[in-house]
Amino acid sequence: GTVMRNERSRPGSAVSRPGSTRPGSALGPASNVTMSRDSAQSFQSSRDHSRDVESLGDTLGALEVADNLSKQGLKTEYDPSVGASGGGGLQHGERPSTAVPQALTASNVDTSDMRVFLLQPGPKNGPILCHIRRQKGTAKLYPKYQLYLGGGGKAEGDENTERFLLSARKRKKSKSSNYLISLDEEDMSRQSGNFFGKLRSNFVGTEFTIFDKGIKPSEAESGGVSQLNVRCELGAVVYQYNVLGTRGPRKMTALIPTVDSNNQRVVFRPTDEKEGILERYKETQETKNLVMMQNKPPKWNEQMQAYCLNFHGRVTHASVKNFQLVSEENKEHIILQFGKVGKDTFTMDYQHPISALQAFAICLTSFDNKLACE
Repeated sequence: GTVMRNERSRPGSAVSRPGSTRPGSALGPASNVTMSRDSAQSFQSSRDHSRDVESLGDTLGALEVADNLSKQGLKTEYDPSVGASGGGGLQHGERPSTAVPQALTASNVDTSDMRVFLLQPGPKNGPILCHIRRQKGTAKLYPKYQLYLGGGGKAEGDENTERFLLSARKRKKSKSSNYLISLDEEDMSRQSGNFFGKLRSNFVGTEFTIFDKGIKPSEAESGGVSQLNVRCELGAVVYQYNVLGTRGPRKMTALIPTVDSNNQRVVFRPTDEKEGILERYKETQETKNLVMMQNKPPKWNEQMQAYCLNFHGRVTHASVKNFQLVSEENKEHIILQFGKVGKDTFTMDYQHPISALQAFAICLTSFDNKLACE
């Protein structure tokens, strides 16, 4: 890890190459020059000064190289532990990131008001690290998904630093995929006070809409309920048809309401489905008051013979479900990252402007079977 310069003699240099016999060389074996004691001392002092100057040049050169490496996010010493886990290294041709955001875990996140925390946008200064566990149980067609804050998701039994946030399960006897999202690990009833949101898809699993816990517009009209109790749309997800089948990566677009400077989200409360986020985007590509995110396209790795993304060590298993969402305005700012780290364990890292509930619902869409995409 030490930067060294290659020593070479220069014309008139006091230090010559071994075996040099040039006339006038101070140390050459064929030199016939005689010196007085004062001259010898003066020469020795000059040679020491030359060495000090050259040593200083070496030090400054090393510092300059170290500074240049630091600006590129590199160190002057090789650390074999960095990027050792699968998915942690940089892909071929990809420049290392110079900015390392401060990740937030269960120990430094305020969840004293859980409902507020789950709906508010993530921080701007770094992602909140979460993980999802899939519990298949006896009904494999209707597994339960549980979201935890922290824990890393590296070990299936790692419960020391995690904190439960949300759970979800696909509803039975439904024509399309409908996921109910709850604040409780076991209570999955829509009539319960723990009911917190819903994810609905079309029949083939390529289009999804995210709702909060409000009621349907038709129920409000028939029951004389205030329009304020009508459900809000928190986002939509569209998967493009994959003509390559399972051989190619998925392509997805996610839309969520924009957030103002006071962290207040634009409210989408359509009374007609045709006015919803998804329908409006499909018909006119309208994105006013919406943040449009798309999955960062993976790169084909010839050595691994697979599509790869740099997940910075947070994802260790190759899976078609893995993705990173970025906006068109800033493709280096990863808003949501999701990936597999175990048989039934997945990491979920999110930051501004998306909330935990929106992020969890978008990740649920990746679990759902997509008849037209795979």
